[in-house]
Amino acid sequence: MNPILERARAYLAHCPPAISGSGGHSTTYTVAVALVHGFSLNKIDALWLLGEYNAKCVPPWSTRELEHKIDEAIKKPHDKPAGHLIGDVSVRRPSCVSPTGKFIVRSLPVATPSTELTGYEATKRFLETVFLPTDWICITNEARHDEERGKWFPSASGTFMTQVRWLERFPDAIWDGKEAGAWVRINPTKPDLYVGSDANVADYRHCLIEFDEKPKDEQMQIIQQCQLPIAAVIDSGGRSLHAWVKVDATDKAEFDERRDIVYDYLSDYDPCEANKNPSRFSRLPGIMRGDIEQKLVALNIGLSTWQEWIDWRDQSEIADPTTPQELLEYDTENDPNNVLGKRWLCRGGSLTIVGQSGVGKSSFAMQLGLTFGLGRHFFGIKPVKPLRVAFIQAENDMGDMAEAFRGVVEAMRFSGQDIETLNANIRFYDETVKTGTDFIRLARSIIVKHKADLMIADPLLSYAGDDISEQKFMSKFLRNHLNPVLKETGCVWIWLHHMPKPPKGDQSKGTVSDLAYAGAGSADLTNWSREVGVLQRQGDDPTFTFTLTKRGKRSGMVDLMGNPASAIRLRHAQAGICWEYAPSVMFRPKPVTAPATIKL
Repeated sequence: MNPILERARAYLAHCPPAISGSGGHSTTYTVAVALVHGFSLNKIDALWLLGEYNAKCVPPWSTRELEHKIDEAIKKPHDKPAGHLIGDVSVRRPSCVSPTGKFIVRSLPVATPSTELTGYEATKRFLETVFLPTDWICITNEARHDEERGKWFPSASGTFMTQVRWLERFPDAIWDGKEAGAWVRINPTKPDLYVGSDANVADYRHCLIEFDEKPKDEQMQIIQQCQLPIAAVIDSGGRSLHAWVKVDATDKAEFDERRDIVYDYLSDYDPCEANKNPSRFSRLPGIMRGDIEQKLVALNIGLSTWQEWIDWRDQSEIADPTTPQELLEYDTENDPNNVLGKRWLCRGGSLTIVGQSGVGKSSFAMQLGLTFGLGRHFFGIKPVKPLRVAFIQAENDMGDMAEAFRGVVEAMRFSGQDIETLNANIRFYDETVKTGTDFIRLARSIIVKHKADLMIADPLLSYAGDDISEQKFMSKFLRNHLNPVLKETGCVWIWLHHMPKPPKGDQSKGTVSDLAYAGAGSADLTNWSREVGVLQRQGDDPTFTFTLTKRGKRSGMVDLMGNPASAIRLRHAQAGICWEYAPSVMFRPKPVTAPATIKL
């Protein structure tokens, strides 16, 4: 976490709770001033921490009261300089934008802002804020009810008038008490055409977003934190909030481009795809929907303009620098990013498992993934916790996968409780079509949906989508497209990969380091991989070696006798589709040299 937030939290731990009747208002306001002024926190961070402090207040404040305290602390002048409580802590602000340009929501224990305007006053303020007096505005309360979906929809193109004329008309009671409520189109229309279509849009000012599959408090967290320039937020009176994003496009083409940027940015949170057209209806605030008001929740939140938001988003992608002092103080023995071994593979790390065709790489990966999913060691390599693992593969059908899964379960004698844990932590995906960047986008979606700690992709050749011997392609595929996903999600990535056809000639002079380049294709695959493991048959003998070629000493891997090892001797299990230690003999992994097809 941001060290300033940590210091602020430590400060709050020593603050007395606010007690009703004993100066509680003053106590809470002092805490709010410390957060927004003493520690120079933004409103969202300050509300987050004040919400934590609120848990020990008697009685706790409402979220609206907490927000009022923060607002007062921001507005009023202060004697001491801003940031006076920070000390020498290096400022590191956590970004809300991932390396892939996606928005990241932080969980905040606070509720939504509110305009506290109702009825005609809410309608008036809304129309005056989002439209100009001369804008032609389309509004309707004519509706039809979809029995199957249980929803009301506009049943007519609507009534078209200028903002001024609408404000004169609205006190009329005909707008109140209808079960369906009322709607307004999100953009001004051309005068005198009276057509509710995209072709009738006069000014591409707003696009509409809503997240009606999520609870309203989660919807509001997304809307509040995304920093998009939002002109208005409206409670539909149903299950969703409508947010009007100011895109201020010059024409339909630019509107489509900016709208797509918004939807892609928010794509992890599934914004409703039906709202993409510029003539879309939204709920009109201040109007009753039966006995529930379509409430005006907020006006003008986030950044002020589209360009300000674009600049903020781009700057948010810049990583914070690390100082020498931070490196000296970093606790490598308790690294929170560690996933496997002794910092063998950390969050965002990568492993390529290379093997000859037909040796059983898929069953090897199955055993590895299931073992890590239970939090157990795989030949000595142990995860820091039971991992959430996703498999994506292109070579095995359902029967093959079932046989491999059952073989591991039976051979390793997993219990009923183990199976329950695997059901929670393991997912299998079959993908035989997508390659290149399409595959990366799919994999990212799987990682985000499953909250995967580990992704096993089998095999690399099915998913790369181009010539893997070309260094230029592999660098772009791995470093420009896959790396940002791993950095964003913290997922550890494992490729299963084939060896090329063995080159002719005597290979006995090779070394274990040469073995790292045993996989087919460009050497950049090896250079990119944090670790390369090679699964290799030992001649005609039905035994194999598994060799870690780059960082094996950190893995924790052990041989049959329990000794630390970078190479171990294995065989297919005598019962079940599984791997086990081969009988102990003195052996040296069969060395290879880099195949002649590799382009350096």
